[in-house]
Amino acid sequence: MWENGEIVNEEFVSFNNKNHTIDQDIKNAEDYFFAPKDENGNPYTGSDLIEYQRLMIARNLQEVLEKQIKALEDAKLIIKVGDDPINLYNYKNVGLDAAAIESIYKAIPVSPKKDANGNIMRDDHGNVIYADDGNRMARRKAMALILYISDISNKAIMSGIEWEKLFSGNPSFYKWKYDDDGNLIDRTVDELKRLGGQGSTGDNNYLELQCLPDKYIDKETGKFTGRYVCGEIQN
Repeated sequence: MWENGEIVNEEFVSFNNKNHTIDQDIKNAEDYFFAPKDENGNPYTGSDLIEYQRLMIARNLQEVLEKQIKALEDAKLIIKVGDDPINLYNYKNVGLDAAAIESIYKAIPVSPKKDANGNIMRDDHGNVIYADDGNRMARRKAMALILYISDISNKAIMSGIEWEKLFSGNPSFYKWKYDDDGNLIDRTVDELKRLGGQGSTGDNNYLELQCLPDKYIDKETGKFTGRYVCGEIQN
């Protein structure tokens, strides 16, 4: 995880490094998250500890979000536009759920316009005039996109944990992926391969597929055989 909540002068600290002993990793987790100390060496307690841990979780979720944005950009589902000083607001939707993003956009509050005396401005019918010029509107649209990506990213993490608790079991049963320095970078590479079998009903998902290669079509019925794997092995 990232060692502090500030973007500058931060350090990545691994709680799972294959080059460490179990005791070393446990100590890192204690020192940097479960029982951290302030700059004077005093342990965080009570609400201060909760606030510190929330800050650490938020920072690490931000790291996950930035990686997700990069993956979506590489997949051409979003594109980078503009030069907003806040880098996250420089993206435009291309292939994600436009209706969902639009609903988020409409829910983001807009500040009312004020006159020189600080009074809220209204039109001739008494309706509040909102300060939503082109630049503000573009930022709100970009903000809605990032909120959408953040939402699905966080929910993916939560659903993965729930699936492990209910079905796949302890993630340590599976192979994990580490970087060259021994730090854990992905513990789902082996587990994800097995989710199809764990969630399968035993039936073919969909048999009415069209325009399939002949090797997948039953010669007598003219329908999909339901045996992709068998066909690939024969091929």
